[in-house]
Amino acid sequence: MAQTFPLPYFLIYVEEMLSDEDFRLWTAAQRGIWLTLIANCWREGSIPSNEKILAAWCNMEPKEFTKQFIDVSTKFSIVSEDTPRPRLVSPRLEHERAKALDRFNSMTKRGQAGALTRWKKQQNP
Repeated sequence: MAQTFPLPYFLIYVEEMLSDEDFRLWTAAQRGIWLTLIANCWREGSIPSNEKILAAWCNMEPKEFTKQFIDVSTKFSIVSEDTPRPRLVSPRLEHERAKALDRFNSMTKRGQAGALTRWKKQQNP
């Protein structure tokens, strides 16, 4: 899936992350898996549900990845189940994407309105 989202970054709310019981109980490997996968979700919009591909993305052996991913997988939902290649998304990240996109669109409109005002003033001295 090609990235069409205009923002190359996303917010991680430290208080929310550290107060999440799942996150607090995860191993370092599970935390690394989660961060790697949500970063790819942000960039791509979704990630493959194929654990061999995800293991390669996380630089892990598939067997070890599958063992670690069991707990982390609860933070992802399957989309496109009816297709031959289902994909995963992070519902929490999608919420942040919607907020960021609204903010981006609002700032774009305000910037365009400001530019239009500035150009009108320059044309009519």
